[in-house]
Amino acid sequence: MAAGGTPSYSSAASSAAAALFAIATAGADAARKIATAEGAVEALVSALGKGGEMSSHTCAALANIAAVDEEHARRVAAEPGAVPALLFALAGRYGEGAAGSAADCLMEISRLDGPYRTCIYDAPNAVPALAAALSRGGERPAIAAAGLLADAARASQAHAAALVEAPGGTLPALVSGATCRSAGGAAAVVSSSLALARVAYVAAEMPLPFAQQRYAIAALVAALRAPPDEAVPPESAILMQSHLAGGLFALAEASDDCARAIGSAAGAALALSRVLNCGADTPVAVAAAAIGRVATVSHGFAKLAAEEPGLLPGLVSLASAQPADRATAGLCSLTLVATASRELAARVAAEPGALSAALAALHRPGEDDDVITAGKQLLTTAATNAPAAACELARLLAPPDGPYAATAHAVLGSRLLGLTPAAVDALDAAVYDAWVLQTRLAALEELAAAAAAEAAARPRACAACRRPPADDLKLHPCAGCSGGPAGVLYCSPACQRADWGRHRPYCRCAAAVKAAAAADAAEAAAAAEAGASGGAASPAAAAGAAASPATAAAGAAASPAAAAEAPGPAAASD
Repeated sequence: MAAGGTPSYSSAASSAAAALFAIATAGADAARKIATAEGAVEALVSALGKGGEMSSHTCAALANIAAVDEEHARRVAAEPGAVPALLFALAGRYGEGAAGSAADCLMEISRLDGPYRTCIYDAPNAVPALAAALSRGGERPAIAAAGLLADAARASQAHAAALVEAPGGTLPALVSGATCRSAGGAAAVVSSSLALARVAYVAAEMPLPFAQQRYAIAALVAALRAPPDEAVPPESAILMQSHLAGGLFALAEASDDCARAIGSAAGAALALSRVLNCGADTPVAVAAAAIGRVATVSHGFAKLAAEEPGLLPGLVSLASAQPADRATAGLCSLTLVATASRELAARVAAEPGALSAALAALHRPGEDDDVITAGKQLLTTAATNAPAAACELARLLAPPDGPYAATAHAVLGSRLLGLTPAAVDALDAAVYDAWVLQTRLAALEELAAAAAAEAAARPRACAACRRPPADDLKLHPCAGCSGGPAGVLYCSPACQRADWGRHRPYCRCAAAVKAAAAADAAEAAAAAEAGASGGAASPAAAAGAAASPATAAAGAAASPAAAAEAPGPAAASD
């Protein structure tokens, strides 16, 4: 190296190249003069292939000329042999310094329009050179290569197909870039994933050999299943997942063979589970759609999906989400997994929140037909294939005015389950009876607990003034809870009113149990009368007729405070 930083070469040609480099790097005006001088750019391109310092400095000179403006970039691009030589340099053929300058020069050319831009992708050595730069180059070459490969994939179907058809490591290089394992780091992630996604779309649309489609599938799955890199900004990671998940779904939709290939790809369930739980709307919905599509043709994948930690919970979360299209995607995917086998239907039905999400989808205000249809399909599929799901639905039949009772009745009565109307009515009545008994039991347990405390605190004396009975003082039971286990006594209506605030919860509880017993007696009498007349009502009708008093009794027992504030009838007094 001569004084002042100018390179020194032995031959006359080398000296000329050194002089051109010195002028080209002196500033924009000098670069303009070099570009317009006859034979100058040609000499630089010729010197580029000499190797060593000459290649490094001539690449830098060409990059500086191309950076002046679009006209000068076109001048470099139009020089015969310039682009192939720059691609060789980018791939590291002439050393790291030349690769960095070649990256700068090619990026300037890539910003041009028309044939000047596509001349990069049309060069015979373009794809292998860009793949080599992305997988083995330094930071600047790797970033440039990722961007150029993405541009090539978007340029046309033919260019995208060339990436998957090219021999060597083009797709592995893109996987390396998309997973932040190339020298380009986080800056190459989005470009690499975009190139992979574009390859997938083209592989799905064009009649490529299945082996090449399978190759693209393996690359997408490998990129998606890679552990997230903390160096990648969240927005870049979301873009990467959106691109790759979209490409994978496009391939899944292309044919059943492609969908099966996704299902059999190592780590496919893990890859889609990671996207499903990334928290961003677009990739999550696309991943759910891909899961459902693959599960329809691959029982093995459906089984793996059900066993993959976080996948079914992710679908349940999506099924409960807003807006409607996301909920539809989650519900449909759960249904498709459940349809694969009875075992998987039981697994989906047992997933916390799955059936409730389906029921909620049918009852959320303003939902569209797609969500309602998806919710019904999931409920019906689960109930048809999983007895546990049918039992869960049956439990929702009571109370009759419950939010999901009508829906549960409709699903259980669907033709797919094969239950006759009489069987559904009998099930309805049985569940109602069980619910009534459970309600009564709860009321009795509450009464027993309250009575024990009430009786312990109240010996045989007035509950308010505590005076025992005497010849001139008679005690009478509270009319509201007379017959109850505590035996609450008062000496006068005034004492009862004074004690009402404390006594009210127990009194209302005992009254509710008394009312429930009266309702039972009335129901039994009605049934006996109907039987005697030969016109017995159906179990469901009888259950419906008895619903009102029992429901009122249960409500009074559960919430004494909701009762009237005034005390019950005053105790009798002399």
